[in-house]
Amino acid sequence: APIFGYEDKLQGVLVISGSSTLVHLHTLVMVISAARSIEKQMHLQQQHKEMAVYTGFLDSVIKSAETGLLVLDRQMRIWKTNRKGSEILGRDNLEGEPVSVLKGLDPDLEGIWKNPSAWKDRECDICCGKKRIPVIFSAQPVISDGNELLGAVLVFEKMCLQRESGAFL
Repeated sequence: APIFGYEDKLQGVLVISGSSTLVHLHTLVMVISAARSIEKQMHLQQQHKEMAVYTGFLDSVIKSAETGLLVLDRQMRIWKTNRKGSEILGRDNLEGEPVSVLKGLDPDLEGIWKNPSAWKDRECDICCGKKRIPVIFSAQPVISDGNELLGAVLVFEKMCLQRESGAFL
């Protein structure tokens, strides 16, 4: 039975051979079923490979952003931070931690979903460890195609403090 791959290109042939006295009426059906099963497995492997490339691409996009990014899931866990975000917060490996580890940052997921414009250009002081970090951030909901709230993405920058003399710190 032929085995077809991507764009229905012939990839190979499944051959079962043996004595003609052992042939059964169901042999052809079994061979064709096995060939279709191989095709499905090849298709799943191709999808997995494409998804890995796509995920790697998205990770690279997030890492290369010039502003801090913090992605939260529905349970308010930090799903992803980028390089700039880790640099601003002075902490790596926040993935999987609850957002509450960043004291002073108290996003309301439902509020972000219902009124995203109210979550633009907000100021807060994030306490991360013993450091107090003044930031300005905006938050946007992450919504599925089925209009389900999946989480939120926060874009943030460290604020420059100004001394009384006018010089920036």
